[in-house]
Amino acid sequence: VGGEAFAQKNKLGTLFWGFDPEKKVRNVSTASLAQELANGAKRLEVEIRVIYFQGEVKPRTPNTAFVFGLLATSKEHNFDKENSLKFVVDGKEIEVGTGQRFWRENPAGVQELIQYRIARTDLAAIANANRVTVHAGGFSGPVSSELRDTILKLFGAVN
Repeated sequence: VGGEAFAQKNKLGTLFWGFDPEKKVRNVSTASLAQELANGAKRLEVEIRVIYFQGEVKPRTPNTAFVFGLLATSKEHNFDKENSLKFVVDGKEIEVGTGQRFWRENPAGVQELIQYRIARTDLAAIANANRVTVHAGGFSGPVSSELRDTILKLFGAVN
């Protein structure tokens, strides 16, 4: 996902857009934001991106979706057995569920991409909260205010 950067840039980063003319689907995504998660003493740096997809308009068919993407690069598989996603938003749990996992190995280690379909209302709760913790697989950590601000920027672009 990506494409041409939007012309307007701001302190929250750049949004990206793309269009698949064959499938008639457009997307708008945030830039990747680094986030550190932990599982006990084990630390894992991940990149997080939120993507909005809009497909061809068809009667009685949903044509939009938000996707929360998490990319991890490390020496080993971290999400092969468990990749469920949950947020604790100002004390309230939001269960997103399990994601679609893609992975590839290289001489340096493993790169895993997990994609979760997430409701706009859940993203809005995350973006407008005072305190958010993300739990992905066995890892967890606080969600940065930069990610929350970037979600609001994405909402402004897709309305």
